[in-house]
Amino acid sequence: MYSIESVKNSFRNCPHSSSLESIIIEKKLIIYGDGNTYRYFNEIVLLPLCLDVSVIIDQRYSTPHIKNGVVYTHLDDEALELYRDGALIIVCIGNPAQSKQVEQILKDKGFVDVMRFDQFYEYQKVYEYNTSAEQISQKIKMDWQDVLIASNHLSDEYSIEIYWSVIATHLNSTVQEFKDQPQNQQYLDFNLFSHSDYKHVLQLGGFDGDTFRNALRHSNIFETIMVLEPSSINFRKLYDFLHHNYANKKLQIINAAAGATRGKISFTADGGPTAKATKSHNIVSVNVWPLDRLKLKEDPTFILVDIEGAEAQAIEGMKSTLFRAKPNLAISVYHNPYDIYKITNMLAKTGLFKAFYLRNYSGSVVDTVLYCKSTHSGLM
Repeated sequence: MYSIESVKNSFRNCPHSSSLESIIIEKKLIIYGDGNTYRYFNEIVLLPLCLDVSVIIDQRYSTPHIKNGVVYTHLDDEALELYRDGALIIVCIGNPAQSKQVEQILKDKGFVDVMRFDQFYEYQKVYEYNTSAEQISQKIKMDWQDVLIASNHLSDEYSIEIYWSVIATHLNSTVQEFKDQPQNQQYLDFNLFSHSDYKHVLQLGGFDGDTFRNALRHSNIFETIMVLEPSSINFRKLYDFLHHNYANKKLQIINAAAGATRGKISFTADGGPTAKATKSHNIVSVNVWPLDRLKLKEDPTFILVDIEGAEAQAIEGMKSTLFRAKPNLAISVYHNPYDIYKITNMLAKTGLFKAFYLRNYSGSVVDTVLYCKSTHSGLM
């Protein structure tokens, strides 16, 4: 039986106990990698902390230039010597293996302070901008009975290891390194589910079609594809992609958000990778629908959910669908530090699932997915 102290003792010697806010004092901030990973990191860490970037290194910038006070350059730029000792370089590359490789290259070039974007706790708590690490830790301690109950629902040792790594990260405000799976296998875990389980798939939060892009080589497993995507920008990309690549499937693509009740919600208008309900200036109003109130083409056999922190609300709005269709479920449980145990317990109470598995696709808290195997799912 895990206790609070046993978890704290087991993980307290982890080397990655860094707070970006405390490290960056009196240092220039340099970013390596000017892609979606940096955009994501900027939205959920740098902007809330009001941290300015001095230099962005990306091999696409063969000619150094300055834009909005930021230097854009390449790794072989001799001018980078000026920053060698007085800067923190953060590697923003989504592929964990490639990120570690670049980290080592930068250290070999003599840069003193180099870290990967996922080594900061500010990143691991994702959208809890206004909640301190201490407040998160205290909340988990208060919920400890629920934490233990959720761990007992997990069906294999691999899941239990991931679970306690997530809990330890938030309990200690100390970043743990996880055993991760290839990112292109996210939601498509054929070791846990058969091809037939994906016959009528429904995704809440389709983004720009990235999941179905990864699934192209397995396109024969789908008969019906149903997707909700609230961002109008991403909806258009998703619509075009699915109609071009899955034209022979039954398609239903809805420009709306999923939630517990019918209404509207403010949402970022730029279609970024962290688009979610927000109070920022760049917002639009989008429709929110409980899944139970939508007329779907088919009862789903598999529901995929990644909706930037609204996962628990979506479950509340799909209970009739779950009891009627008895689908398998894959749901992100990292947007809120407490989701991993609260959502697990919420779904376990339904009695609709015979097994629960956790898998991770980033090597850290982010991209942790709970897979729930329906009592009606085929045997493997």
